Amino acid sequence: VIVPVATALPETMISMIWAYKGKYSLAIYSVIGEIILCSSIYPGIALITIPWALNESAIISIISTSIVSFVYLISSIRRKMHVLTFLLGLFMFFVYLYIIF
Repeated sequence: VIVPVATALPETMISMIWAYKGKYSLAIYSVIGEIILCSSIYPGIALITIPWALNESAIISIISTSIVSFVYLISSIRRKMHVLTFLLGLFMFFVYLYIIF
């Protein structure tokens, strides 16, 4: 829990400073860059250096993440985020927590 907060907090603060100064594009680019870094480079390094195998929990996680991501993609293309879309993501998150713990 500490590592994600420690890596995301500086980028979030920089984005808030850019937004405060009225440079909204830089604020968004800063957050997007941080998300790309945390979602691609760090997991890539872990996949290369740590041996791993897919188990049932990982497969369920991949499927549920893909479903929610697809629904969010459709919602963003339509430019309308319905409350049921949010509830689907929340439901899948709790299912994932139930399976993990």
